[in-house]
Amino acid sequence: MLRIPLLGVALSVAPAWAQIDYRNLDRGRPSGVEDAYPVERYGFELAGGYRISRIGPGRAQQLFEPELSYGLAANLGVRAGTVIAITAREGGSATGVAGLRLTAKYNLSSERPWLPGIGFRLDGSLPVGSEGGSGIGGFASVLATRSLGRNRL
Repeated sequence: MLRIPLLGVALSVAPAWAQIDYRNLDRGRPSGVEDAYPVERYGFELAGGYRISRIGPGRAQQLFEPELSYGLAANLGVRAGTVIAITAREGGSATGVAGLRLTAKYNLSSERPWLPGIGFRLDGSLPVGSEGGSGIGGFASVLATRSLGRNRL
């Protein structure tokens, strides 16, 4: 008797929206391994990281790294982020923005049984802020992602 109403509820349920990139690994978070897949098309993602870097005897930096990603097109994501640095020095500390990072990531192919997921990433950095340095920089990389059970390499 209870089966008929439950069957009606099961057939009338709309598809659920859920996170589709739960295994996505961003640069430096949560490890040094990065995925070849950008954020999904038209999706926004706000990410942030924190790390401490020793830069010499008695000197250290705390780095906060907020980033905003956007899925510009299918398999193409763009990202803008900055680094907020707190640098400990003898006699005090300095706090400031340590540059602006711009990134574009394109996924060429999804992972297949005989082929890893392959992507390309272009990075640029601009010397913005009091801790940003004095030069611009650029970097290109090729990424390959291979799933091994629940892990990625």
